[in-house]
Amino acid sequence: MSAVLKRRIRRLEKMVKEAASPAQPRTVVVLNAPEDEAPAAGKAEFAAQQDAAIRQGTSVIVIVGPNAKAAKLHPKAIAADSEVDAMGRRLALFPSSDGMHRNALQQVLGSLSGNVIGVVAQ
Repeated sequence: MSAVLKRRIRRLEKMVKEAASPAQPRTVVVLNAPEDEAPAAGKAEFAAQQDAAIRQGTSVIVIVGPNAKAAKLHPKAIAADSEVDAMGRRLALFPSSDGMHRNALQQVLGSLSGNVIGVVAQ
């Protein structure tokens, strides 16, 4: 991966993290799914947190790591692969602040400047 591409990815991750800060209204909760080998008490606590949040009308995003593939997600929960993925999904749930984009994620991505990197045959 080129240095330019790595720099752009770091910049995008930074912008997504800043835009997904807790300053947004608390209508979304992000949970980490328990690992497959987690004790039953941990899995039960996770299920209770999901259910409580959904009963309150809160959107739930669950980070499902590589060791948590057997985690039971509520049907209304949104699965994410990583923390950055969860932040992007969280931003997609909020409206944009400029009125020009459908959601906050599109606004963040639209604010990025730079040249398009073309595909190069190897």
